[in-house]
Amino acid sequence: MAKAVIFDLWNTLAYNDVKVNPVLQIERLLGVKIRKYHEAEKSFMVKKYGSIREAAISLCNALNIEPSGGMLDEITRVWEDTVERFTLFPDVIGVLKALKRRCKIGLISNTDCFSVKYIYKNGYARYFDAVVFSCDVGLLKPDRKIFEILLQKLGVKAGETLMVGDNLKDDILPAESLGMRCVLIRRKGPYSLSWIEKGKYKNEISGLEGIWKYIGRA
Repeated sequence: MAKAVIFDLWNTLAYNDVKVNPVLQIERLLGVKIRKYHEAEKSFMVKKYGSIREAAISLCNALNIEPSGGMLDEITRVWEDTVERFTLFPDVIGVLKALKRRCKIGLISNTDCFSVKYIYKNGYARYFDAVVFSCDVGLLKPDRKIFEILLQKLGVKAGETLMVGDNLKDDILPAESLGMRCVLIRRKGPYSLSWIEKGKYKNEISGLEGIWKYIGRA
């Protein structure tokens, strides 16, 4: 029996209900090709900003782009629309409620400080015993240190923990290297939202209900 289950946030528990991925929109606005997704994440997701506009300036600086007022307005609009569309997948609350009666639950995410506000505003944080967000600790997955911080907060060892995430490189491989048992979630149908990387894993599920067959084996 796992003493703790750690969940990734984006595309595992939650998504932004937008038609076009915000990073792709920002790519077009800036007129450059962001070859690595983490370039955007490093600007938006490792600090606490006073405003989205301030974060947009940081992004432009990271890409050596002189931002115009119109460009900053558009980036701000895109990101405001994105964070306001924060949505949990329909299977999340039921699984978290049932799981909370059995073990500790952790949440880990590469995320911006603006999206984090919606987690607390909507009361979702109450389902977790500990959370670690990149914008709070200044670290991004797949850095193993961010996982170690969460394990320490939960008071569990890696070998006692199950990690559930949608990204092989950022979620699964670093957690596995620490000794966690891992499950890769590949949501199907209208919730096939994982776009960052491709890859297969030995333990895969298509919805959160699928974790129950792994809980007793972690």
